[in-house]
Amino acid sequence: MKFVSTNIIELMIDKRYSIKMYCFNNTIKAYSKDLQSLKEWSGLVLGLPINMFIWMSKRSAWASSRFSLNPTTLEVKYLEGLKGGGSCVTKNKELVFSPRLNNQRFITNKLEENQIITVKLAENASESMNELKINQMVALELAENISESMKEMTIELNEISLLENANPHKCADPYVIAMKLLENFDITEYWAQPEYFEVRAAVASIIRRFLLAYFIKNQKVVSMTELDKKDKIDKIDKVIKIINRNEKLLPEICTLVELEIIKKLIYEACDTQNWWQKVLKELKEVKTAVAELQIFNPTLVKVTNYFEKNSKKLRGEFHKYAFQFEIFEKENAESINLQEQIQCLIEKELEKINQLGWEEAHILLDFFENCIKKGKINKDFVLNVLKTHLPNIRQNKAWQIKIKVVNILRSLRGHWDSDIFQTANNLYEVMKLDEQDSRLEIILGLSPKFLDNPSESQLRISQFKDDFITNKVYSIDLIVGREEIIQDIHKRFQNNNICMITGMGGIGKTSVALKYADDFKKCYQIIWVVKSNSITLDLISLATKLGISKNNYTLENFMISLKSQKIVKSVLLIFDNLERKTQLDDYYTTSENIKYLITSRNTEWEECIELGPLSYTKSEDYLKLRLFEQDENEESIKSLAQRMNGIALSLRQSVVCIKINKFSIQKYLELIQDLTSEEATAKTFELIASKINNKALELLSYFQPQDIPEDSIKTILVEKFGVKEWRIIRSQLIRCFIVRINIKRKWNIDQYIIEFIRSKNNQSMRNLLIKYYYENFRVDSNIYSEKYILKQVKKLFPHLKYFVKEIKFNNIMKISIYCNLVSAIIILDFNFEEAEQILEKIIDKANKIIDKTNKIIEDNLDFANIWENIGDIFYNIGNYERSEEFFMKCLEIREQILPPNHSDLASIYKGIGNLYVKKADYTKSEKFLLKCLEMINSPELENIYNSLGVLYMDKEDYKKSKEFYLKSLTIWEKFLPLHQNLSTIYINIGKLYIKKANYIKSEEFYFKSLKICEQILPSLHPDLAMIYNNIGELYSDKGDYIKSEEFFMKCLEIREQILPPNHPDLASIYKGIGDLYVKKADYTKSEEFLLKCFKIRQQILKPLHPDLANICNSLGVLYMDKEDYTKSEEFYLKSLMIWEQTLPPLHKNLSAIYFNIGKLYSKKTDYTKSEMFYFKSLNIREQILPSNHSDLAIIYNNIGELYNDNGDYIKSEEFFMKCLKIREEILPQFHSDLIFIYSNIGNLFNNKKDYAKSEEFYLKCLKISEKILEPLDKNLVGIYYRIGLLYRNNLDFTKSEEFYLKSLMISEKILPQNHEDLGIIYFNIGILYHEKADYIKSEEFFMKSLKIREQILIPLHPDLAILYNYIGLMYYYKEDYLKAEEFLFKCLKIQDQILGPNHPDQAHIYYTIAELYNRKSDYTKSEEFYLKCLDIYEQDPKRLDSRLVIIHISIGNLYSEKKDYIKSEEFYLKGLMIQEQILTPLDSNLADIYYYIGLLYYNIADYAKCEDFYIKCVNIREQILQPLHSNLADIYYKIGLLYNKKTDYSKSEEFFTKSLKIREQILPPLHPDLARVYNGMRLLYSNKTETTKSEEFYLKYLKIREQLSPQIYPDLE
Repeated sequence: MKFVSTNIIELMIDKRYSIKMYCFNNTIKAYSKDLQSLKEWSGLVLGLPINMFIWMSKRSAWASSRFSLNPTTLEVKYLEGLKGGGSCVTKNKELVFSPRLNNQRFITNKLEENQIITVKLAENASESMNELKINQMVALELAENISESMKEMTIELNEISLLENANPHKCADPYVIAMKLLENFDITEYWAQPEYFEVRAAVASIIRRFLLAYFIKNQKVVSMTELDKKDKIDKIDKVIKIINRNEKLLPEICTLVELEIIKKLIYEACDTQNWWQKVLKELKEVKTAVAELQIFNPTLVKVTNYFEKNSKKLRGEFHKYAFQFEIFEKENAESINLQEQIQCLIEKELEKINQLGWEEAHILLDFFENCIKKGKINKDFVLNVLKTHLPNIRQNKAWQIKIKVVNILRSLRGHWDSDIFQTANNLYEVMKLDEQDSRLEIILGLSPKFLDNPSESQLRISQFKDDFITNKVYSIDLIVGREEIIQDIHKRFQNNNICMITGMGGIGKTSVALKYADDFKKCYQIIWVVKSNSITLDLISLATKLGISKNNYTLENFMISLKSQKIVKSVLLIFDNLERKTQLDDYYTTSENIKYLITSRNTEWEECIELGPLSYTKSEDYLKLRLFEQDENEESIKSLAQRMNGIALSLRQSVVCIKINKFSIQKYLELIQDLTSEEATAKTFELIASKINNKALELLSYFQPQDIPEDSIKTILVEKFGVKEWRIIRSQLIRCFIVRINIKRKWNIDQYIIEFIRSKNNQSMRNLLIKYYYENFRVDSNIYSEKYILKQVKKLFPHLKYFVKEIKFNNIMKISIYCNLVSAIIILDFNFEEAEQILEKIIDKANKIIDKTNKIIEDNLDFANIWENIGDIFYNIGNYERSEEFFMKCLEIREQILPPNHSDLASIYKGIGNLYVKKADYTKSEKFLLKCLEMINSPELENIYNSLGVLYMDKEDYKKSKEFYLKSLTIWEKFLPLHQNLSTIYINIGKLYIKKANYIKSEEFYFKSLKICEQILPSLHPDLAMIYNNIGELYSDKGDYIKSEEFFMKCLEIREQILPPNHPDLASIYKGIGDLYVKKADYTKSEEFLLKCFKIRQQILKPLHPDLANICNSLGVLYMDKEDYTKSEEFYLKSLMIWEQTLPPLHKNLSAIYFNIGKLYSKKTDYTKSEMFYFKSLNIREQILPSNHSDLAIIYNNIGELYNDNGDYIKSEEFFMKCLKIREEILPQFHSDLIFIYSNIGNLFNNKKDYAKSEEFYLKCLKISEKILEPLDKNLVGIYYRIGLLYRNNLDFTKSEEFYLKSLMISEKILPQNHEDLGIIYFNIGILYHEKADYIKSEEFFMKSLKIREQILIPLHPDLAILYNYIGLMYYYKEDYLKAEEFLFKCLKIQDQILGPNHPDQAHIYYTIAELYNRKSDYTKSEEFYLKCLDIYEQDPKRLDSRLVIIHISIGNLYSEKKDYIKSEEFYLKGLMIQEQILTPLDSNLADIYYYIGLLYYNIADYAKCEDFYIKCVNIREQILQPLHSNLADIYYKIGLLYNKKTDYSKSEEFFTKSLKIREQILPPLHPDLARVYNGMRLLYSNKTETTKSEEFYLKYLKIREQLSPQIYPDLE
């Protein structure tokens, strides 16, 4: 049959053996584990029918009796028939009482001295006699145990809880059970212990419930003799007397209520109906008395509500109402139509309500209202009552009944259903108009009470059931004589929010603080006790109660909440036993709603309350209350009070000493008569200790005084003395105030007492405790997977750390304990430094013991185990050298002593093999793992296959890795289809496929693993977190960052809840998330998570740990991508330092860090260093990788990019082609990696201006991209963009525009409107249209880019300056000089602030502004900016480039315009001198300067020189330009003017004609340049007196001039 998650049986046997059974492929399989030795067993369960298994999977208590477990082999067997209970392997008596099953059945398995009683209930047997008798037997035994435990002071909370869960209606005789509980109910010592008040109230409530069940069921009460009645009532009266003596302990009031009810049940009732009537009067009186106290003490509200609830059971046909309320409390009542029964009952009673007295009517209407609030009656019924019954009831003359009707209507006016609300509101308004009774008018004027829908508010109610928050688990001992102090604390809190109590030890500071918290509990919503030795843990616990997430920053966030006054509730923080003021500094705030109550022995606190001894009077009061059973006279009590000097601890212990030794006060005083106070205290403790088992006291001395786990003490003492003696010892320790027990079953001992006990220690129990730690304190790396073991280890951890300081490690068992302690220090505290220090001590001790053992074989094997353990510890902390050392020591011993095929040899071979995998020494690893494989036994064969799979995967021998993984997988899938180890092998295969970049297969196996884990593991299991982490890494590698983040966050949520803040697994997930955000370019979040990881690893790891190198490398990548190259270099070099010191010289990790550093220096344009590190990386990869490995292609690609950036295109091409050769060889035709190499080669040829080849590779890149990428893939944006840039560089503006717009189309669809990349593409399209001289479109796209960049960039960002510069140039060419000036100066302002006025990059903007002013004929400003530009260029005296030529020519032009021809000539000739040095003879720029110099000489009428330079210019231009080029027309025109001036009209006509021929072909008919040449020819022919031709050209000139503005073209006038 198909497996479902519900078909699982999980059992825990003897708190040591765990069993999991599940149904798969029509077989039942079991998996068992010894949680101490960590041994495992798995196999089939024979003889168990599948139907029976499914039935038992829903009845765990029944199932526990049907299986046996062999503690040696761990084999699980099914017990057929009624053999019973073999699953328990202990002889100790233990009762298991299951929670209620279907139809509220409960069953029990009682195990006693190997006699197993098995009860099998028929599935459909309801209320059968057999069931009633069985339940009676179980409940009675529980009642007997509880009654006996009250006498022995060993109350077991689980037994009380079980009996509370029992259904008294399902017991044959609940009356007998109630009477059994009353047998020892009056034990004085039990009622004298304040910490048991909750237990006492629970027991009283159980008694009352069983009596009620009896009366309801039987209707008659069995007659009791007057003697029996008196006995029971005397017991209850005695208890009431004790409670009343115990001053103001309000929690006991609830118990008093129960007791009063029980008294009436026992004494006054004859039958049920009479009983209800008699009890009602008593309840009403008590309720009234309590209600009167409400104004003085709001805490009594709950008590009032309690009486309210009970009184409702006792009116009208009271037993019916009571029966219905009992039904409400049942969890499973599917067979009863509750709603129908309740509605019939209410309908029947409402019909005769006007015949009832007002009290009875109140109870009925209360019941009706309560049913509405709980959703126990339906909407139609409520509407019917509103329409038919309530209008009649409101006519009742009794005002008390009418008030109740008004209150019901007030509630229903706030009902969640609109029909009920409207009907109730209408009736309410009618009553409001008609009513004249002032008492009703007041209530009618109140606003509605809004009701929550029960179905919607159920969760909210369960979450916020009680607004009061506290961790104050101890109720204090009886306090007398401190009332004034407590009132003084309260007064101080009126004016200040901090109060300090100081005093000597034992004076009662803590008791006073806790007593204040009890007395003024009503003033606070939160009371939290913070111990001085656990401040951080206690405050973190409070923070989580307040809803602050539990993670690494919980305490920090709590402190922020304190300081920022975000906590609005009233809070009392009790800081107990602070040693110094500075301990409070971080947590103190002046908020008025937060009060700080401090206790301390330190008297340096300002304005503190110094607690002194009690006065004699107060001491006497205390002694009278505590010794009220002693027949002592006043004088004796006074004498004792004076002798104790008012010290609270001394008073308490003196009372204990007198009671336990049955002394009179006089006798006790005689014993301490001649002693000092210290001696008297010691003598008192000695007398008390003499009555307590001294070995138990000694055992306590080996523990820390706080949080001693009771179950550990119990286990040791039961083994030593037996259960009965253990109960006596426990009772003595509690009654003598040696220990105090909190609700978590942990003991605490006063420091003075523990010191006294330790002084009397004779070390007789030491070996028993050593044995206990040896068997129960076992730690390994999977501890977080085993909740029970983790809990046990955490409880014992601080006590073992203390214990090891007190013993000598002189044998194997002790050293093994010490090794486990070291493992705990690593796994729980992550203190690797302390762990290594202790390890060295262990090694030293072990070596000394070895020297003394004379090489006994058994001892040597034990030491082999220790060496293996130590090797494992060094392995776990990353110290692989020391790990190898001790693994080899272990191996040496085992190979000498053990037979060749022994399993322990296989174990060490496997350990060494795994170690060498970590060290990347794959040859040795393979050697040892194959040795292990040759000898391994079949049950562990799958593990060695898995290890070999890991080895070959790390070696990148994926074929062999897959082979061994699949062998392991075959075994696991065959024998344990739902085992955790199967999940592990799925994970490893998933990792293998990731290495092979087969993400589909990887995803398949990861989700197979996840499916198993989610079925067999709890939701917060660490292995679930691990698989979520792996899936996150998979999706990160696939580039699916959304899914990656989802799974990483699932992992993080689990780990932050179950792991301590500095756990290495938390560091690991922080790193994974940080690396993901780097890929997403979310550098802020990335930095946050990577630094969290770095902080943890820096704290817990040694300086050369490989994981520290890994996080430094990740931070280097982050800061490199952020362009924070300084920090990137810092972290890369830290990583490099670790790798170079810890790895062999040819390790792949060294190659990786060299590669990253090379990449960093390439980005920094430090090409020399980049080249050096790239080649270091390349050197390693070429030696360790095959020649066609993909990692070689990557390094070749990056070196190619380096040389490309450095302008060494020959070498760049060489390495790009090496990369291309590998990728084309190993990759399919349409692989994504081919896209990148084709793109890079295209970039290279573009830089070389070999546009044909560039186009070839870009189009190859595009072909693959369009084939394998989605139409809107972001990578297509970059490809289209680069091709557009290529065509722009090649001046093919049409194709450039096409590809730019393709890039833009995708970007606008996939990117948000203000995305940075959109700004870039708009900018480049703007440049394209600018170069096309389409200034309208250019302006449009520049402005789109500007809108984005001004939103997302800081005001002084350099990219803004570049954009302003281009916009300025665009307006310059549009001749909108005003806007051009505006944007150019915006550019200048930014560059001035970020570069400074003399930076080389400033020259360009100065030149552009100078050109602008030149165009505007503002020659002064133009000159200023030209000279600024020139100053920058001349800062480098060796500089000779075209830009220096251009600035000289421009300045020459400027002075020419200003008619300052001398300066103009000077700058022209300087420019010419530079130009002739750097340019070839036929360079166009050389022609330009000849042109400008010729123009200069023309202007100064030096026509000979002018002719010389013009001819030089025209000779160059005729050779390099196209025949119809505009620049040729221009020089021809100028030469024509020159020869006209020289009166060489023939040549003038020749050159004018050449110019005109070109201009008429390339220019529009009305172009001003045509007008100029027409005018030149007019002058020529005028000079030649050829009037007709002159007039002809004049008319052509005039025609154009008349169409042009004279303001724009003044030279045409």
